[in-house]
Amino acid sequence: MKKAIKILFVAAAMLLGTQAFGQTTITAGYQQTAYQGDGYSWNYNGFYAGVLKAFSITDVLYFEPGILFDMSFKDGDNISYLRLPLHIGAGMALGNGFDLFANAGPGISVGLFGTDNPFDVYNRFDVNLGLEAGLRINSKYEFRFGYDWGLLKAIDDSSAHKNIIHVGLAYCF
Repeated sequence: MKKAIKILFVAAAMLLGTQAFGQTTITAGYQQTAYQGDGYSWNYNGFYAGVLKAFSITDVLYFEPGILFDMSFKDGDNISYLRLPLHIGAGMALGNGFDLFANAGPGISVGLFGTDNPFDVYNRFDVNLGLEAGLRINSKYEFRFGYDWGLLKAIDDSSAHKNIIHVGLAYCF
């Protein structure tokens, strides 16, 4: 586990250190994480924060990998994940400094820590499919709204999946 986390942090450092054309985005916001299926229905409120890096593919399309830290709380307990989205997106200029954008793609979540070892109940790893849309203002500020659907079982011997809905703000440079 420690080796996997070290590899992820090295990958993030390499991502941020690249000199290729691209826009770096710092983002943070609110999220609700839900574990649902087979009678399970647990909701955690929390936050996320991290860095995204957009690389232009064409004038309209871009590739946006990132590294996000998620922490969710419920009844005094907490659970934390490292989320790595790998999205392809498209943008459209609206004029007067406003742009709409949307992206989608796979991602990976790795459980880090939590109260009373939550990974005795929940699986530590997940692969998800994410969708996100937003509004960019003056190429600097963004409002982002998204949903990540967990593809793997969140709890062994169950059909429960981990799903995340999130809304946040971002600064681009």
